[in-house]
Amino acid sequence: MKQTFGIDKKYKYLLKMKKILLLSILCFFVALVTKAQWTYVEIGVNGLTCSMCTRSVDDAIQKLDFVERVEVNLESTTGRVFFKVGSKPDVAAIRQAVVDAGFSLRFLKIKFQFKSPMALEPEECFILDGTHYQMINAVTAETKEAVFQLIGKGFMPKRAYNKWRSKLGKICWREDVEPGYYLFKE
Repeated sequence: MKQTFGIDKKYKYLLKMKKILLLSILCFFVALVTKAQWTYVEIGVNGLTCSMCTRSVDDAIQKLDFVERVEVNLESTTGRVFFKVGSKPDVAAIRQAVVDAGFSLRFLKIKFQFKSPMALEPEECFILDGTHYQMINAVTAETKEAVFQLIGKGFMPKRAYNKWRSKLGKICWREDVEPGYYLFKE
């Protein structure tokens, strides 16, 4: 009878340790996932030649449910997209809205605000709002905010993407998280 009690006690102890370990892992991933937030996205739009073009891009992006406001500048053919608080921005949806308006992206830059100063190493990955992001180059100084250019098909001209393609390694994937994007700190 004493042996059974000893085994039960060890079993309960192992279960308790397993729960602590799982809780620790969960806390680590929550910290990893929530260490940054988007401030805005800056886009370069090819083909903007008139105020009607600007208006059509503005209207197409403004229809996205996570967008708070859009500012498009005809002179520089760029725009900024600001997001509703608590929303999950979607760069693919922004790109598609620009394409649906009849234009293409020259660049898409994301301004991240980190909750605490941090440095990011080359090929370091982080998860934000359920999507992977992988650094191409390093952010060596600790920073609380930074602007990164998104590197990928459809987010830049084909020729520019082809120059980057050889520098892109395998992005860090997890099956339970959406496919990711490469980021370059200018």
